[in-house]
Amino acid sequence: MCIGGFIIGGTGNKSVLLRALGPTLAQFGITDPLQDPTIELHAGNGSLLSSNDNWKDTQQAAISATGKAQPDDKESAVLSNNLAAGNYTAIVRELTTWMNRCRLLLPTSAPAVLSILIRTS
Repeated sequence: MCIGGFIIGGTGNKSVLLRALGPTLAQFGITDPLQDPTIELHAGNGSLLSSNDNWKDTQQAAISATGKAQPDDKESAVLSNNLAAGNYTAIVRELTTWMNRCRLLLPTSAPAVLSILIRTS
């Protein structure tokens, strides 16, 4: 399981794409990556804002339009277009096991977003 926190600062709402890579990591030498990662986005108060398993199941057109679509159909992503300033948490896991490696990506060019990447095994 991976848990990553990030803070959105500044004014106005921000668009954020969260990506959970699994099988793709094997080509970079990561052994035993998640085979079918899921992702959840939580607000600072813990409430679930969005979740995804298999990025093409929801938001396929919007995620593809960012140019940062997942390389593997079993990987997960969440695109949130209206996140206000505040604290957020993303949780990546595979439902069948807790002992694999994953990587949570927050690709963004917005200077008002601070990202933290955590990889656990």
